[in-house]
Amino acid sequence: MFTLSGLSGTNNYRVILFALTLLCYGVIWLVNLTIIVTIIVDKKLHEPMYIFLCNLCINGLYGTAGFYPKFLMDLLSTTHVISYAGCLLQAFVMYSFACSELSILAVMAYDRYLAICRPLHYCFVMTKRRLSQLICFSWLTPFSLFSINVLLTTCVRSKNDRTKFMQTCVPHLVSLVTFIVALLFDLMYMRFGSRDVSQSIQNFIAIEFLLISPVLNPLIYGFKLTKIRNRISELLLISGVEGDQSQSRQLLTT
Repeated sequence: MFTLSGLSGTNNYRVILFALTLLCYGVIWLVNLTIIVTIIVDKKLHEPMYIFLCNLCINGLYGTAGFYPKFLMDLLSTTHVISYAGCLLQAFVMYSFACSELSILAVMAYDRYLAICRPLHYCFVMTKRRLSQLICFSWLTPFSLFSINVLLTTCVRSKNDRTKFMQTCVPHLVSLVTFIVALLFDLMYMRFGSRDVSQSIQNFIAIEFLLISPVLNPLIYGFKLTKIRNRISELLLISGVEGDQSQSRQLLTT
């Protein structure tokens, strides 16, 4: 169980805060539900732009449902605690909501781009199948990403699982982050970098993602993964022993 210390100073005005929060949550449900029902009932609004808007409103209700009910209960309660599973669930809902919001807005921007820049091709590009694919993308991608994050977090509860996680997942995460940072740095320099730096530095920046990752990946995995590290140590030990034996034979021969 986790204790929520942030609500300790609300005892004197928690009733007022509860009323204002409940009013805010009610307004959120009212405006979003009105848009959702209107789009669903009116067949004239069954167009991609309005369907995306409907999904955006549904996502808003989903995200706020992960925060407001628990917050309202905590305002009326004298003990402000949450279980480990409840904490993970709330974090999953809130972060997947934020990521879904971005993905839905992204596909809405793509829809507006087609409608404005390619109006003659809009009906052929934005078909029902394409619409379904974009909606699935905007929902399934955030849920898949944060499901993996949550599962990796239950994986590290015990000492044994934490050790396995550090040995297998951490090298992968370090390798992934290193490659992404190097690649993004290269792309950002290509777009916004100054040309006043020396040609040698420009050349290094241009090939850094081809240099850093190929060098770091064997080092990261080689030193962190136990089986590979042990096998390399055995090979080095065998090579050292064979070298000593060869040197001894040469000395005996002479």
